Amino acid sequence: MATTVETRHPRSSSVRTVPLAQYIEEHPTVRVFPPTSERAARIAMQTMWALIAVSLVILVLDEAGLFG
Repeated sequence: MATTVETRHPRSSSVRTVPLAQYIEEHPTVRVFPPTSERAARIAMQTMWALIAVSLVILVLDEAGLFG
């Protein structure tokens, strides 16, 4: 695993080598999406499974000839 990082200055072509810990400290992680709550994720998964179950029931009933 790398312990150093080579960084390039955006306005010049100079390259410097810094320890990985220093690079991580200088470049913190930027969160793009807000954290999703566990409850919202659980509700989304349950909704998905319910839609799949309903779709399967409709397909079985359609194949059995109960729909038109």
